[in-house]
Amino acid sequence: MCGIFFCYTKDTKIIEKYKNNKEILISEIMSRGPDHLGEVIDKNILAAHTLLSITGYKEQPVQNDRYITLFNGEIYNDYMGYNEKYSDTEFLQNFIDKKGLQNFDELEGEYAIVVYDKKENSITLATDTFNTKPLYYQITESAILIATFEEIVKKFELGNSPIRRVPVNKIITFDLKDLTVKSFKEIFQFDFGKQNKNSFEDWNIALEKSILRRTQNTKHPLFLPLSSGHDSGLIASEMLRLDIPFRAYCFFEGEDQKTLQDRIRVLSKKGVPVNVLEPSDHEIERSKLDLLANVEMIEFKNNLTPTKTFPITDFRLIDGTLCANILCKAARQAGELIGLFGNGGDEIYSDFYYPPPSNNGWSNVAGDWYSQVGPWPNFQGGWNEIFLKASDRICSHNSVEGRFPLLDRWVVQEFLYLHPRLKSINYKAPLTNKLIENNFPLF
Repeated sequence: MCGIFFCYTKDTKIIEKYKNNKEILISEIMSRGPDHLGEVIDKNILAAHTLLSITGYKEQPVQNDRYITLFNGEIYNDYMGYNEKYSDTEFLQNFIDKKGLQNFDELEGEYAIVVYDKKENSITLATDTFNTKPLYYQITESAILIATFEEIVKKFELGNSPIRRVPVNKIITFDLKDLTVKSFKEIFQFDFGKQNKNSFEDWNIALEKSILRRTQNTKHPLFLPLSSGHDSGLIASEMLRLDIPFRAYCFFEGEDQKTLQDRIRVLSKKGVPVNVLEPSDHEIERSKLDLLANVEMIEFKNNLTPTKTFPITDFRLIDGTLCANILCKAARQAGELIGLFGNGGDEIYSDFYYPPPSNNGWSNVAGDWYSQVGPWPNFQGGWNEIFLKASDRICSHNSVEGRFPLLDRWVVQEFLYLHPRLKSINYKAPLTNKLIENNFPLF
């Protein structure tokens, strides 16, 4: 979890504006990276990076004779080799030095990357398979601004040209001579056509690898928001099975009481600490005021499924968000800086489908996996994008990092490989199967 700001400009007033007002202009990424503010400032180039040190300690921007690199997130390719002197940032820089900027399909991780190529006079932007880390940009006749958050770009007041989010799972290169697109391509291509696996075995193996990538050889303790649902329950059960230390945090409000109590009992018996949070009305109100004052609004409204939405669309006012803010603050105070979140469970493995008369109006697949031969609206966009934005904002505000094992691209690909019959055999079929296999309480 880090913050990124980059500017290439032919108007030096932009750089001067940054120098004189940076505490205000990039304030939104300061909590995202409280450990260090790194800068590279030249005649036409400004690169700033706020660091939350999660893997090793490598200050950014990273600069060599050819590249200036800014990186937010985690790269897991060499996760067991990382240490205080060699982190995923070093891995990424070595990777770019060796393979250039057109092989990002080989990267395993959750990331947003910005690379300035001095030799080619170009800037390359890349995001991971599900856009778990935000990255925005604006181009004018004389400048390109890039930042983790849209509101940072807005503060520079560069006119009416649109501010765009880097599209999911894409790598874009801009030619800085004339600020035009030099190349644009997809990083990883999912295979929706091969749906012939008749066992959950390969999905189970992919899930285990995903959990291990995100939990092994970490320098900070792990935490898990635990509910009575499938997604957090599955992650908890796998971490328990793999003997991975973590702390669980939970709220009883809005959950199936018996399932959650049973899960707490199982975890506690195995020595996993569980903090049951029972915030008072005053604490809930304080959480709301904190978010309203310090976090930009995300609209919980999805035009792709207009028949179903939240009665309250400002995510800062929704009970689950207020509780998530309290939970992340508790984890941060305990020194637990890496959270395992269940994003993707609803969006990928059921597309929010519950048999009628429940709220299946959220779903485009509607339980029909036989005719699904391509990405559905909530696969990389829709509610997946909206809820990831919300999770990222809450983590960013509290200086913790969110990781998303159910959105690992190989776990998702193995789900797509499953025969439609197997996808449909149970609600969130591979998750249900694994929870039963792990003998973990299931709602």
